[in-house]
Amino acid sequence: MHGRLFTSLPIYLKAKNYQKRKVAFMENGSWAPMAAKIMKGIVEGFKNIEMVDPVVTIKSTMNDENIKTMEELADNLL
Repeated sequence: MHGRLFTSLPIYLKAKNYQKRKVAFMENGSWAPMAAKIMKGIVEGFKNIEMVDPVVTIKSTMNDENIKTMEELADNLL
């Protein structure tokens, strides 16, 4: 069931010819630890897409390490 949830947005974006963008991934490591990997696999086929790291994985509740990783990701998106 969760696989369909994570793949529906990237498939929709592909159908709309989403391209020439930067994308980043955040996942819930408690119940969807493979989400980013699955979505990256789909997005790799898009035209002119830059995948920005790091992937942010939040397990249960957000902590100081997650905030630091999100700040790094935000800097890399600019």
